[in-house]
Amino acid sequence: MTLALLALAALAPSDVIDVGAGGTYPDIQSAVLAAADGDILRVAPGEYDSFAVFDKWLTIVPSNGSFSVRG
Repeated sequence: MTLALLALAALAPSDVIDVGAGGTYPDIQSAVLAAADGDILRVAPGEYDSFAVFDKWLTIVPSNGSFSVRG
């Protein structure tokens, strides 16, 4: 039973979290802290402070164009 539940969890779709202007979170670090393992952070164009990710796998992609990270 446990193996079946783990298999279903692995197939669960990732959430897409929008970051920056018009997004759910204003900065990448806030989005990282709120994200679950496997989520996708879609970052609006702009310049953002540095951030750290610990103990989770995330995909971080630009929403349109590119973004840069200071620091």
